[in-house]
Amino acid sequence: MDYNEILRRYYAGETTLEEEHALKEYLSTEGPSNEEHITRAIVNYGDTLRHRKVSIKQHTSSRQIWSITGALAICIIIIICGIKFMQPTIYGYHNGKPITSIEEARYYGEQMFAELAVADYPAENEDLLKELFKFE
Repeated sequence: MDYNEILRRYYAGETTLEEEHALKEYLSTEGPSNEEHITRAIVNYGDTLRHRKVSIKQHTSSRQIWSITGALAICIIIIICGIKFMQPTIYGYHNGKPITSIEEARYYGEQMFAELAVADYPAENEDLLKELFKFE
């Protein structure tokens, strides 16, 4: 195994864990030269850093929280308005079924007035009925 190549790759950060373990074992068994002594110190320091835990705290300001809350509130309002405006206009009901077109509402209105005209009502009530049931 070419340990000089592994050392070069170790300094470049390109070694695998197996190669690092082999390098550490090699450096612990060989007699230290000046370069190997420095390399051993760096490898040992790298091992201690690998096992060290780092605590990271994320700070959020209240301004960020309020801006996120405001954005969510606006999205909810837009969704509710969209749902409300997508619902069709209901002009009335016929046998429990909603009437959503003006043509259908006119048809059922005319049908209702035709049925009222057929019924026997006194003549004095006819003017009252026409006033009550104006369809515009």
